[in-house]
Amino acid sequence: FGRGRRVPRWMIYNSWKVRVGPKPSVITFTVAAARARIRYPLSTSATTTWTWRSAPVTGGRLPAGWVCTPLPNATRNCAMQPMMTLGYRVARLALNETAPPGQQAIGVTVGHGPLAHAALITGAAVQVSYDGGRTWQHTALSGRAGHYTATYTAAAGRDVTLRVTAADAAGGQITETITRAYRVGSSSIAVVPTGRRPHH
Repeated sequence: FGRGRRVPRWMIYNSWKVRVGPKPSVITFTVAAARARIRYPLSTSATTTWTWRSAPVTGGRLPAGWVCTPLPNATRNCAMQPMMTLGYRVARLALNETAPPGQQAIGVTVGHGPLAHAALITGAAVQVSYDGGRTWQHTALSGRAGHYTATYTAAAGRDVTLRVTAADAAGGQITETITRAYRVGSSSIAVVPTGRRPHH
């Protein structure tokens, strides 16, 4: 985070400070999470990396009910950072996180965190892997301005790992990898027509 410094794991749940100086800075922040219990065979890990431009804000103040940190000085002036967000919607995904084989379609929504200045979304890319991220294939992507659909073909019995990247006009970027995001099952599975978002 900041100038290449690593943030201790426990600090993610508390607070941290990074000194970046009085001039505008480019910040890169990565969060990785994993779960290994047998009851969670899918979405076993996720890594998200954000890059954004940050500049000092004079007199910045959050709305009532928002705080900067969980520390006693949480009422100090601060400003929301323009970190990007990703949302997913897998077509024909069942309650057990399984989709029928053949043509696959994933809706991807790109945006920004609440209260942040929302710069124009300039592009995105979606890749899939069937070997846990060792090799990758590009998908066909349609859409614009933060609303996209990725299509590709997957055979039965495959676990699909997703990697999505996106950028905005202000120089912000986001890259997210979800290992074994969902499974491609047989054509006889029961599905939820509206699709669901992979857990991560």
